[in-house]
Amino acid sequence: IWITIVYNNYKNLQVKIKSAENDMNTLIRSEFDIINNIGNIISNLFEEEPFKDLKTLKEKRLSNFELNRTLKEYIAEYYKYKAQHSSTFKENEELIKFSEELEETEEFIKVCQEYYNDNVIKYNKAISVFPNIIIAKITKQHEKKLYDEIEEDCKL
Repeated sequence: IWITIVYNNYKNLQVKIKSAENDMNTLIRSEFDIINNIGNIISNLFEEEPFKDLKTLKEKRLSNFELNRTLKEYIAEYYKYKAQHSSTFKENEELIKFSEELEETEEFIKVCQEYYNDNVIKYNKAISVFPNIIIAKITKQHEKKLYDEIEEDCKL
């Protein structure tokens, strides 16, 4: 009975981690679309290409973590445009709408990252404490990386 309880706990935590990954995937893809829309509006308004190579990101088949890290660079570039052309950004309703959507999406991603990390911490703790470590070794459970650590690996 104890083995079943411990093993099921591992599986429940793995399901929560996978769910958080899926939610982040959806949000990150949504964030990509928002940034792409903002880029199209900026290029129409100012006749310049704001986010070089953004369109090629989809072809690269990046992981969620790599795509999120790359999108942060484009978001930083967006905020530079917004600061440089603040009056135009304040007057354009489409830019205001997409800006609000981008901020909301960024907040949701942060919440998902926290949820992911919380469950990874619980999972790693569950597989590393005695006597649960015995079942973890038998069932070949391995430690998972926190979201921040995965992002650091992507930078290498």
